[in-house]
Amino acid sequence: MGAVRNYLNVRKRAGPMIRSGFKVDNRRIFLPKIGWIGFFKSREIKGTICHITISRYGMHWYASVTCEVEIPVEASRTAAVGIDMGVKKLCALSDGSIAENPDCLKQHGKQLARLQRRLAGKQKAKITAADTRKDHAHKTTTAIAKNHGLVALEDLRVKAMSKSAKGSIDNPGRKVRRKSGLNRVILDAGWGEFRRQLEYKVARVNGIVIAVDPKNTSRMCSACGHTAKENRRTQADFICMACGHTDDADVNAAINILRAGHARLACQASGEVMPPATGTLKVAA
Repeated sequence: MGAVRNYLNVRKRAGPMIRSGFKVDNRRIFLPKIGWIGFFKSREIKGTICHITISRYGMHWYASVTCEVEIPVEASRTAAVGIDMGVKKLCALSDGSIAENPDCLKQHGKQLARLQRRLAGKQKAKITAADTRKDHAHKTTTAIAKNHGLVALEDLRVKAMSKSAKGSIDNPGRKVRRKSGLNRVILDAGWGEFRRQLEYKVARVNGIVIAVDPKNTSRMCSACGHTAKENRRTQADFICMACGHTDDADVNAAINILRAGHARLACQASGEVMPPATGTLKVAA
């Protein structure tokens, strides 16, 4: 796609948006000032084409075709689920389901380290890990949105949680290396991208996403409501010190998140003042 490359060098790096004068054939695309260019059609183009955006991602060029199509309104699912995000597990659902973390940096870490020593390959390695992470998030969020009409998840402030602990010369940070490792795995889990995908996919099927305050959701017993730090002595296991209830710690937290979501929804429906712990609400348009 040398012609496209030369054209984009004149324009901004992100690539131009072409609104008219284009045509799409079976394996070719016609762009104004450039002409016909061969391309791989990853999916069938349906509806009326509005515009085409040409962009570069890593070593490849992409044509993103935006179409206007009629989508039938689907009936909202009745099932509800709470989601607890994690780093060892990507997320745990209140129904007991677990989505494992793909550990993208672990999968591609050696490749990334090797290619970082070769400047030309640095971007390629980073994109490989990002693609793996995004693909896993798409598969997981699609399955959740397909089966649930109400989704409650933690309102996590990822930017604040992954803030550097280095501090300053006058006020140096503590446990910097440990915090740096935690920041790396938080960012590798891709919580922000997971939530972004989940919100638009649930809205697309006329569902509701509720973000709740995560405070004490991992310390509260889903059986009796007893809240204490001692209930969760290990990362994986939850044992209530009051009633003896045991469960996977993340699933227990997901159940509490779902209940907080139901409480927030009830407040929204009744017009009552919502409890602070019930967070924010996103409703499909």
